[in-house]
Amino acid sequence: MKKILLTMAGIALAGSLMAQQGVQSRHTAKRAPQEKVIILENGQMRPEAVLWSQDFSSSAGITFSKATGASNDWKIVTALEPNISAQNFGTTLSSVSGQPFAFINSDSFPSGTQNSSMTMKVGVSLAAVAGVQLSFQHYFRRFQEQHIVEVSNDSTTWTEVYNSSLTIAVNTTISNATLEEINISAVAANQANVWVRFRYVGAWDWFWAVDDVEISDLPPNDLKLEDYSIVPEKRIAFYGSNMSNHKDDSLSFVGAALNFGTNTQPNTRMTSTLTAGGNTVFNNISAATSMPGGSRDTLESTTGYNLNSFTGNGNLEAKISLASDSTDGSPLNNEITLLFHVGDSVLSVARPSAERTTTLGTSSFTTDSHDGFIIMSLIELSEQDTITGIRIRLGTSTPGGLIQVTLRDTSGLFGPPAGGTDYPILLEGDLYTLTSADTAAREVIIPIPESLAGLPQDRVLPAGAYYVAAELYSQSGVNNIRIVDDLSYERFQATYASMIYIPTDATWYTNGISMAIAGVFGNIRSVSVNELDNSSFRFRPVYPNPVQNELNLSYTLKKDATVSVIIRDMAGRMLIQQAPARQMEGNQLQQLPMDALPSGVYFVELIADGASAHQKFMVNR
Repeated sequence: MKKILLTMAGIALAGSLMAQQGVQSRHTAKRAPQEKVIILENGQMRPEAVLWSQDFSSSAGITFSKATGASNDWKIVTALEPNISAQNFGTTLSSVSGQPFAFINSDSFPSGTQNSSMTMKVGVSLAAVAGVQLSFQHYFRRFQEQHIVEVSNDSTTWTEVYNSSLTIAVNTTISNATLEEINISAVAANQANVWVRFRYVGAWDWFWAVDDVEISDLPPNDLKLEDYSIVPEKRIAFYGSNMSNHKDDSLSFVGAALNFGTNTQPNTRMTSTLTAGGNTVFNNISAATSMPGGSRDTLESTTGYNLNSFTGNGNLEAKISLASDSTDGSPLNNEITLLFHVGDSVLSVARPSAERTTTLGTSSFTTDSHDGFIIMSLIELSEQDTITGIRIRLGTSTPGGLIQVTLRDTSGLFGPPAGGTDYPILLEGDLYTLTSADTAAREVIIPIPESLAGLPQDRVLPAGAYYVAAELYSQSGVNNIRIVDDLSYERFQATYASMIYIPTDATWYTNGISMAIAGVFGNIRSVSVNELDNSSFRFRPVYPNPVQNELNLSYTLKKDATVSVIIRDMAGRMLIQQAPARQMEGNQLQQLPMDALPSGVYFVELIADGASAHQKFMVNR
């Protein structure tokens, strides 16, 4: 929808918590919001005594200001403004107190900058409070802006206590609403006067909604799991869907612990468990440490879990939790539970059925329909195997959209090959037209044939890393296609686990977390490897391809039918339309002159009594 952000996103090979060894940079593109986000987060407010609060039922004590030349300001509203709510963000901030709430709308200003502040004075003295916490609920989508919270005890010198750019990735939408809890004792404890400032810095970015700002005393005992990671020993990404014969890896667990309370937490440790079918298959307790109030530490499992020791199929539930010798006042923020899957034929960085998702596709940008838009995901084989197809989980998509699947080399991950193109194609599927059954099922498996256009394809892959990709054609936005993006592992998934290609930029971007594009290995129900087959006809590969003067269409009608042919360009525009003609059952051959078409890539569509099939071909002068 917006400008393209050319800020680089880091590529990493070996993962560790919140910091990875950078290998190469890739771009990140701003895109339209997700079709749907399901958030599984604790939205409960903390039970400690509230000393002061602001729920925006009144603007008393609030000051709004903006820098000279800034084009926007904060306001108190009862709903998200139409340009935001129309883009699948919902209509309001789902805070505890509900409407009204504070709001700033950067998306409504396509030019200029915003550096706008909302300042409020805490309405009670904290002179006798030794430990102070600030909490608030908020909602935003981040592009390149900063959502900043600052605290002062003199209204002149400000201390930054929160900045979204330090923790929230580009093109990420946080939970509606997310509860933030911040220890501000260093600035606010034992102070008679305290001010809190929410400052938005951006330039035609997204928005920020804030509500239920509270000041309370710190709890005596409260550990928080601030961040976490599941780290593969051998593979360069984490897989939500693993194959039984490609799980030669060991998983370690890391947690970032915060002692949010005032008391020292003795014997603080992290427990990592894996369960399958209710049975514990791995249980590890980290080395223990003593954590003073307000301190942070990183805890790690002492051993990893060897995936090869899991001999069955099904879900594995991973749980990371913190504990100490004290009784925790808020145990809900001490742990996280994640699922991943082991099966027989599908390998993917996404889970088979993730609970927390967004989608990405041809309608993610409104500058054009982005026909030729590519989404791809990493797969890694620990031994030789045969790929038979690529499975795609769909968001809301329209029948008639076209997909071509490819298997690509990962050589571009480390920079373009000498004289070559990023991520060169190794195998291809026929151009596939989404059916109403596909869009209703929200899933499609597209075969990788043994031969394509009369040329053999070696589907036996050596051990190593590959990308499975889907090239999408919406026919100029008429038949949009969206693919599921699994957000389950966004805290630690490698940035290059899923990538996109925008044809108008001719650039690859790191975008999406774990796109639901999977490699399928073994036997699947598929189209014939040499022809497109449906109830009305069989459409053999067109030839010659590339073509110079005349394109041959060879097909077999299973019964008498009315047949027509359409030639389209890559944007889906109709260039040639053959008048419908009645043809007899049996083998048919048509020869179409291509003299009027310049060099390029085109689609030919064969239609017989309403049934259709597409193929891609090239004109080469």
